[in-house]
Amino acid sequence: MSKLLVLCEGPNEKKIVELLLRDNRLLFNTEDLIGLVPYHARQLDSPVVQSALNMYSGPFDIYRIGDTQTDKLRIPGHLKSRIGSISKICTKPELEILLIINENLIHVWQRSGKRPKDFAKKEIQFQRRRYDNSSQFYEEYYGRRIDLLIENLKEYKRTKRHDRDELFLADFIREMK
Repeated sequence: MSKLLVLCEGPNEKKIVELLLRDNRLLFNTEDLIGLVPYHARQLDSPVVQSALNMYSGPFDIYRIGDTQTDKLRIPGHLKSRIGSISKICTKPELEILLIINENLIHVWQRSGKRPKDFAKKEIQFQRRRYDNSSQFYEEYYGRRIDLLIENLKEYKRTKRHDRDELFLADFIREMK
C-alpha cells in the first residue's frame, strides 16, 4: 500500500486532521502518513515536506486539504513516478463554516454578507473565549467533542457543493460501530 502525504493549506486544517487522527476517526491513520504527520504546506517544495520525502523513497498518494484549490500542485520531475494519485479535499468557503454550522448560525451568516472567518470572529464564542482564528481554538472547541466535529463535517457535506474533482473531509471519516 502507498503511503499518504497530507498537505493542509493552513494550521487550522492541519489541527482538524490531527484531532480526527488522534481519535482514530479517519480511514487512514498516522502510520499511513509519510513522516507520521500531516503537513502545513500547499506545495511539495516546502522544506519540511522535502525533508520527509527525502527520508521516504516509496510510492505515495497526496491529499490536499484546504479552501483554496485553484493553485496547481507543482510536481518536481524526480517525484512524478512515485505519485499514485492526488486528491483535493475542499473546505470552501472557509473552515470556519464548521463552527457556524455547529452554532446554528448558517442563515444569520448568509444574510450578513461577511466571510465566514470575519463572521466567526464576531459571533462565535466557546467557554467565554471569542474565536480568534487559532489552532488552539479548534483544539478547545472540538478536542473533546470529536463526534460534534464529525457531525459538522457531515452536515457541511450534506448542504454544500464542490467542483466535481473535489472531495469532502467527511468522505474520509471512519464509521464507528
